[in-house]
Parts: sequence; C-alpha cells; structure tokens
Amino acid sequence: MRAFQQLLGILPEARPTHSEQLERVVLTRHVTTYLRRQAALHAPSRTGLLFGCTRDDTLKVTLAMNAALPSVPFRPEQLTVNAAHLLGASEALGLAYGGRIDWCGVWVIPSGGLFGPATQDAPLVRQAEERGYIDDRAVLLTAGFEEGTLMARAYLGLRLADPLDLPVEFGV
Repeated sequence: MRAFQQLLGILPEARPTHSEQLERVVLTRHVTTYLRRQAALHAPSRTGLLFGCTRDDTLKVTLAMNAALPSVPFRPEQLTVNAAHLLGASEALGLAYGGRIDWCGVWVIPSGGLFGPATQDAPLVRQAEERGYIDDRAVLLTAGFEEGTLMARAYLGLRLADPLDLPVEFGV
C-alpha cells in the first residue's frame, strides 16, 4: 500500500512497473459530488486524500475524504497530511476493497471554494512533491468553482521534470 511505503518506508516485495505514463484523471460521480460540496462550503482552504486505481494511462479516483480530523486547520502555505489518519484510512479501504484501491494523491480547495489560476497551484505542487504526496502515479488535485461550474486540475510529480498537468474528467 502506497501510504505505508511513503510514510514508513515499507517497500513491497515486488515493485510494480508501469509501462504507460498517466494521461488523464477520472473522478467518479461520488468524488465529484464530494468535491462540489466541499467547494460550496466557502470555507477556508482545505485538503484531503484521494483513493483509486490506475489502469493503463488512466487514474480513476473512487473515493475522497478529509486529510485530517475537521478540527485540524489547514494552512495553504503548509500542505500537510495527518499520517495516522492516512495510514488508518489506507489500511481500512485496502481491506474493504480487497486491495483494488490505494492512496493516489491529495486534493486542495482554496479559500472561498473558487477555482484559481494555475500559478496559484505552483507552491502546493512543489510541497506535494517534496513531501512525497505526488509522483508518477499519484496526483495533486486542485478544485473549485468557476462561474458556478466545478473545475479541477491534476498534477503529477515527476521529480526530474516540471510537474505535469493532466486533464480531469468528472463523473456526473
């Protein structure tokens, strides 16, 4: 499980090899609804966890949740994930779904729930990459409303190159 590998340094016996680079992110209807509700709160910036699976060149995000207990404030200048929360959620979801889904990144909705310019994402992408939250198979998803429509950008962290902005498809 990716969270255990990242946070505890526990490596699987055989590391999977990926022949194709991710080219798109698909959010299920449930994830789309969840993010729409989060953006509609018009609250301070907040972040959460994404869980899903990769098939060929597509990351399908099937579940989204908060990154920590709601009482823990999110400061956009410091992208953090509560490790105990992530490990517990990863283990529970891995068992519940028979290992078919895994932690696949983090989401961020800016203050007020409004979708901002890509330049606003740059510090978050850098932090997500530095902390190992994103890589060639896990994304940072920024989302919010633009003229009443939910919009999102997904970034892969490629370490040696600039982060890659992937197209996002919403489930309805």
